[in-house]
Amino acid sequence: MRRLNMIMIVMQLLMFASLCLPCSANAVHAATAETATTSATDHQALMSLRSLIKGDPFQALDSWGNQSIPMCQWRGVACGTRGRRRGRVVALELGGLNLLGTIASSIGNLTNLRHFGLQQNRFYGIIPSEVGHLVQLEYLNLSRNSIGGEIPPTLATCVELRVIDLKHNMHKGSVPRELASLHNLEVLGLGYNNLTGSIPVEIGNLKALIRLDLSSNMLVGEIPTQIGNLRNLTKLHLSFNRLSGSVPVEIGNLKGLIHLVLHSNMLVGEIPTQIGNLRNLTVLDLPINGLTGFIPVSLGGLQKLQFLYLGLNRLSGPIPPSLGNLSSLLVLAVQISGLTGSIPESLGDLNLLNVLSLTSNSLTGSIPHTLGKLSSLVEFYLNGNQLEGSIPPSVYNLSSLQIFSVQYNNLSGPISDQLGNKFQQLQNLTIDNNRFHGSIPESLCNASMLEMVQLSKNFFSGVIPKCLGATMKSLSALLLSHNQLEARNDADWDFISSLTNCSMLQYLSLGHNKLQGVIPNSMANLSTNLRYFSVSGNMLRGSIPEGIGNLVNLQHLQVDGNFLDGKIPESIGNLRILAELYLSNNGLSGPIPPMLGNLTALITLDLSQNVLAGPIPSSLGSCPVDTLSLAFNQLVGSIPKEIFLISTLSDSMQLQGNKLTGTIPPEVSNLVNLGYLDVSDNMITGSVPASLAQCGSLQYLIMEGNLLQGTIPASMSQMKGLLVLDVSRNNLSGDIPVFLGDMRGLATLNISFNNFEGEVPKHGLFLNASATLIEGNYGLCGEIEKQVYKD
Repeated sequence: MRRLNMIMIVMQLLMFASLCLPCSANAVHAATAETATTSATDHQALMSLRSLIKGDPFQALDSWGNQSIPMCQWRGVACGTRGRRRGRVVALELGGLNLLGTIASSIGNLTNLRHFGLQQNRFYGIIPSEVGHLVQLEYLNLSRNSIGGEIPPTLATCVELRVIDLKHNMHKGSVPRELASLHNLEVLGLGYNNLTGSIPVEIGNLKALIRLDLSSNMLVGEIPTQIGNLRNLTKLHLSFNRLSGSVPVEIGNLKGLIHLVLHSNMLVGEIPTQIGNLRNLTVLDLPINGLTGFIPVSLGGLQKLQFLYLGLNRLSGPIPPSLGNLSSLLVLAVQISGLTGSIPESLGDLNLLNVLSLTSNSLTGSIPHTLGKLSSLVEFYLNGNQLEGSIPPSVYNLSSLQIFSVQYNNLSGPISDQLGNKFQQLQNLTIDNNRFHGSIPESLCNASMLEMVQLSKNFFSGVIPKCLGATMKSLSALLLSHNQLEARNDADWDFISSLTNCSMLQYLSLGHNKLQGVIPNSMANLSTNLRYFSVSGNMLRGSIPEGIGNLVNLQHLQVDGNFLDGKIPESIGNLRILAELYLSNNGLSGPIPPMLGNLTALITLDLSQNVLAGPIPSSLGSCPVDTLSLAFNQLVGSIPKEIFLISTLSDSMQLQGNKLTGTIPPEVSNLVNLGYLDVSDNMITGSVPASLAQCGSLQYLIMEGNLLQGTIPASMSQMKGLLVLDVSRNNLSGDIPVFLGDMRGLATLNISFNNFEGEVPKHGLFLNASATLIEGNYGLCGEIEKQVYKD
């Protein structure tokens, strides 16, 4: 009788398959396969899986196929111990073994499999559709592999078939247990793969699903509304895909949901108010999408919510005061989202809050004093808004703060002289780009855990506390530039000696203040980890310490805009990874040290506006600069051809205002990427090189005030990108080339005070007197000349 019932059920399944659902074939296959498979077919399936594994660096599968080891004792294999599952494979867990290969389709023959884990391996290929035959499967985790293709709809088909089958056969008394247990899948983990296509709508049939993770793939299309059918779902992770459309309102039906993670997609539309129905939600993670509209007031009802991430969207409107009701909240992060209005005082009621981040919105008003009640706060980010007023005294009571960032606002007033005593745990203090004034409090020296201090672009005055850095073993950045800080004598520079205790220091910016005196020799004892040092734009005198060459990891050195004199230290040539060297606008004298040619990582070299003398060292040709400025010095001799062989020169070469002689070598043709060349106001002789035509990127060519002779070469007609050409105040002669009027990009032409003769061309640029300067060429004649002057 039992066998007869089984036959009748299978026949009904076949009849229904021919009439209705295309997915029924899978159910029939699964049902018949279950009765046909044995422990022997399980063995075959495992060996087939093993045959497609091409890499097993830990020899994890050495036991597989070993005749002396029973199948149920193979690594990662577990078998049933009772009933029909006795001796049958019920679990296969091979996670984290670095296996390389593809998943065999024979996996579908393990019809008693409940647990299947291949996570954290190197599987590739596709997910076999036969996985859909594993009707007893409860756990499927293929995450963190390189599996591609689409998600097989067979993972979630035939639910309706199960319902119909049970309905029509219950009275017969012997429903096969295999059919009654279809779609028991509780965990589906496919994250961190290369899956493509859309999320199949059939996924809504997996009614037992508790965890669904499809994150970090390349899935497209909309989130299917059928996800709202998964009433048992507690975790939904779809982040880091290319999903579009809106967040389905049906997600509001998932009353058991604990994690909703949709960040880093292309979702649009408003945040559904129905999310406020998810009373068990602890994580709401929606940033880095294109969501618009207001933050729903209904989110204030999520009393269990611990993490709220809404940043990097296109939201608008104010922060709803109802968020102050989120009594379990640990993180509130809504950065770069277009929020307006003031910060609600109610946020001060979030007693458990660890992180408050409202960075880069358009928030106005003052910092609410109620935020001083957030006694658990560790990270405080209000930077990049339009906040005004001073820091409320209550905020200094946040003794657990590690990060305090209010930079890029309009905040004003002094900062507390007890700041360093109050914020004992502080690691990051960024209050730059505001309007704070007053002195830097000496108490800051007591904040011994500080790693970053950014006070630049304010109105701080007075001296820099001499104790600054004395106990800050982890300090990596001290940025004090663009203030009104002073140093009037040697004692005011004592802070440099304190900073020598900071072995982790990488950035020291003191530029654009009112610092006087000399750079102390103690700077040579600063951390060898120092990468950036700037004292530019002050009133420093004396010489650059020779010990600067000790800072061997320096990448950016800026001492420009002072009154420094003496020679450039040769020790700078020891800074082998230096990328930027700014020594301009000082009174430095003597020759350019040939040792600078050792700076084989140098990108910018600016020695302009000093009184440097002697020749340009040919060794500079070894520096891969894109910007070279030696302008306005007293350099002599010819320009070394090696300078014109620097293939990286792309921004500018400025040699004007010196006493350079000789000719421009034909090697100038190598500057194919250069945009700006200025050799004006020297004593350069010879002709304009015809090889300049090879400088196809040149936009500005300034050669005025030299002793050039001859004609403008016809080859220059090829310089299609030229915007400005100035060869005035030379001894050029001959007719004005007609092609100059045909150069459509040319906006300014100055050929004045030469010896040009003949008629002035009467087309193109020559019709614009404000763009063409030709005076001082007494050999020019004709009515056109007068007309040009008249225009």
